[in-house]
Amino acid sequence: MKQNVLKKTLILAKPYWPLLLISLLLSVVASWLSGSVAWLVKPVLDRIFLEKNYQYLKFLPLGIIGLYFLRGLTTFGQAYLMRLAAVKLVNDLRLKLYRKILHLPLSSVVKETPGRLVSRVINDTLAVEPMLANVFQTLMLEGLTIITLVTVALMRRWDLALLAHFSCS
Repeated sequence: MKQNVLKKTLILAKPYWPLLLISLLLSVVASWLSGSVAWLVKPVLDRIFLEKNYQYLKFLPLGIIGLYFLRGLTTFGQAYLMRLAAVKLVNDLRLKLYRKILHLPLSSVVKETPGRLVSRVINDTLAVEPMLANVFQTLMLEGLTIITLVTVALMRRWDLALLAHFSCS
């Protein structure tokens, strides 16, 4: 049942694949920026404290703010494009339903009051928007961020990353 709904949603979202692909690209960039902050901690702190290059200390806050600013921009762009695709999908779905209702035989339309019919169209199509906007957004952005951070942890010290994993479970 859920696979069928997901499959139908993906078919309905076909006209918006360009927006979704750009959103996916922005998710990759935002995840990469999250991983880059984690990746840069060790070399930056080594250069400042171990090599005693304290002049880099004044650039550290600017670098961190800059990375998080870029991550915020890409996350905002990703969320905006995802929400835009979801809203357009809902509007197109409503338009198709209204056209279908207009061409229904009068006997089937008389069974429902016009207000109830319009209310059902609005509420039923509104259920699709969070699925596309929130579920896909969370899967793309947070899923890629988790993969990126786990990769960074394994590349930095795979033995400690695995030890931390097994000690928590």
